[in-house]
Amino acid sequence: MDIVLVVMQNPALRSLLAESLLDYSREMNVFDVSSREEALEFMDARRIRLLVADSEISGLGLDGLLQWVAQNRPSLECLVMSEKAPAKNELPVAGHLLHFLQKPFELDVLGKKILAILKGQAAALTEPAIADDSSAVKKAVDDQSHQPDSCIHERIQEKALIVEPVPRLEDRLAPHLERLRTLDGYKSFVLVNFAGEVLACDSSDETATLIQAAFGLNNVLRLACRAGRKAGLGAVVETEITGSLGRVVMAAADEKAPLLIHGLALMDSGGDSHLVRRYLAAMLLDASGQLALLKR
Repeated sequence: MDIVLVVMQNPALRSLLAESLLDYSREMNVFDVSSREEALEFMDARRIRLLVADSEISGLGLDGLLQWVAQNRPSLECLVMSEKAPAKNELPVAGHLLHFLQKPFELDVLGKKILAILKGQAAALTEPAIADDSSAVKKAVDDQSHQPDSCIHERIQEKALIVEPVPRLEDRLAPHLERLRTLDGYKSFVLVNFAGEVLACDSSDETATLIQAAFGLNNVLRLACRAGRKAGLGAVVETEITGSLGRVVMAAADEKAPLLIHGLALMDSGGDSHLVRRYLAAMLLDASGQLALLKR
């Protein structure tokens, strides 16, 4: 199946776009990263079919990313999301491999555009990409100026992004974290949303933390869930990575839970995986219910 990599620095927009592309999970595997560096790391490890990049990337930015593509993946097609189309020969990627989507746009336009490119039908896509001021992407950009510093929960409702503070999430998680800390071998825990944004974290050792690895591990769990469904396993709710020095237990909220969130726990090699799974399942159900209060 074709792999599509989306590079979007804005975390709220990245989460929004990732969830909108779930409708195309049978046609493509979509991964999302937040920076040029993460994109290069991903492309070094895996061959992708299409690179979807936002024009507003910090550091060396879009030009630096596409320059790397031109030198190292000269046949890779790229879709640029920007407020205005780049001038001819302005970007290093060959023109016949470069596609453009003008911002702002409705969420379903991006999926259709990507699918058309993968099928070699991009030129035939006549649906307008520009939306009016009520478009979800424009609204999300406007909302960022009012975003609180506290932990946020993002959800889609009628193609609009709602960003709200999570009420007392840490208090709700406290008893669950206390149970984890009682386990022999426990080192660290992170709670993330579907896109891999960290909602809460805990560590018994400053040298052992999952925060830096949360995004990559979350993608592993998402990939395992997709593969499990394709293999006829139904909803995959947990998986595990074991190394010589320890293991990471990863769990997804049950399909009946109000919201889709993931929990990752780092244990040493002697840790009790069975108990960790039980504790994570209870924690995810409780945390999901707390986050769902924002819908009321």
